[in-house]
Amino acid sequence: MLHKDSNWELLGHFIIRTFAILLVDYFVNYLESFDDFELASMDDPCHSNWSYDRRSPNGPYCWNTVGYTNCNGSEQSPINIETDKVCYSYFKPVYDDVSKELHGVLLNSGHDPKFSVAKTELSYNLYNVPSRLNKTFRLKQFHMHLQEEEGNGSEHMINCKGYDGELHFVHHENELPACIPIKHENVVVLAMFVQRGGKTHASLKPFFQNMKSVGQCGSHMNLTLKALTFLKNLGDLYTYKGSLTSPDCSEGATWLIKRKPMTVSEDDFQKLKWLMWDNHNHITEHGNVRPAFPMNDRRVLANFNTPKGGTNCNYDNYEVSDKRRSECTKWYFKSYCGHYLLGLR
Repeated sequence: MLHKDSNWELLGHFIIRTFAILLVDYFVNYLESFDDFELASMDDPCHSNWSYDRRSPNGPYCWNTVGYTNCNGSEQSPINIETDKVCYSYFKPVYDDVSKELHGVLLNSGHDPKFSVAKTELSYNLYNVPSRLNKTFRLKQFHMHLQEEEGNGSEHMINCKGYDGELHFVHHENELPACIPIKHENVVVLAMFVQRGGKTHASLKPFFQNMKSVGQCGSHMNLTLKALTFLKNLGDLYTYKGSLTSPDCSEGATWLIKRKPMTVSEDDFQKLKWLMWDNHNHITEHGNVRPAFPMNDRRVLANFNTPKGGTNCNYDNYEVSDKRRSECTKWYFKSYCGHYLLGLR
């Protein structure tokens, strides 16, 4: 009898141990699908001291006053691109391989819907990036910015014209050893404007159609996307040096902005309304769009014909005058944090 009980006890220990090993393995693999920035922000993703509410003292006009001094830097993103100040330069960033499925995790971060690429993925490497020609950058995640009001959902603007949304594909330098922390100088962000209506690209369908599953802040699920073939030919692009568009707003990132918007069906766009943010408001309450900054003396280049039509751009003596202050960036020249109660947009 004792012998029988002993066998059952051993079997029980074996089952518990096996289950524990499998559980640990699952969480290790799950955590490996996130990069260092995301892990840092996941400590408590649903309670942060900043928001996108433009009437709030911790909203985007005031981020620099709630502990994020970088947000008051001189090279902040997003920007309003004034096309008559853009110069032509030949550059053609390309991906090595966009023919494979993409495995990762769909996450409601509390500030955006995000697809974090599994670290085991080795494709989707971007190279020929302007000012980073000898580097390659691997796709780490993409997320979306949007707002309920049509035409106000993109962060970047072209001559003060916005779009319904904006997708950001975030890349990190590929050759850096794992022990070296990523700096924002090693980050490239490809921005794609989103226009409501038409068809959603087949590879992005699961991203939108699973929004209900990650509706609650902090929720996540494993997800596999079909090949992102829309990245095969990036076409007409703008590029400039800027920052992350959310705290801590670190500068040094290289931006690539696709000129032509991509479409997302009205039905898929409506699915984004399932998302709840960190303050338990629906995304339709405030959206997640930072106001556009002026170009000022920053050099913005395009790989297609521009009004200037050449590479002879000299911004050294450029000064912003009242006449050059575009309507959508006038907030920048005021004491904007003190004006948040005015409901500036």
